[in-house]
Amino acid sequence: FAKAILVPLNKLLNPADARAIFSNLPSIVALNAKLLAVLRLEFNANGGAAHARIGKVVFEFAPFLKIYLIFANAFDGAGPRLAALAQKDAAIARALEEGD
Repeated sequence: FAKAILVPLNKLLNPADARAIFSNLPSIVALNAKLLAVLRLEFNANGGAAHARIGKVVFEFAPFLKIYLIFANAFDGAGPRLAALAQKDAAIARALEEGD
């Protein structure tokens, strides 16, 4: 996703539009990568056991999961704004089509 959509569009959008559309998505992507890495470590440390202390890991990350609220609160305005920009700018429209 980041390579297909986020990177190309960030190059085309001005900073204010990028913040409004993507909000804190880069932070969410980074958190997800870190959470996945920790879950994999925990899983592998327990010999691949399904019960590999997943709850403990999620509990440790719980305070950081609030960042999803920021993105969710900005989500309703992001789509229409991006659609309006795509109508005005053929390069943005192409980047969206290529990312599909």
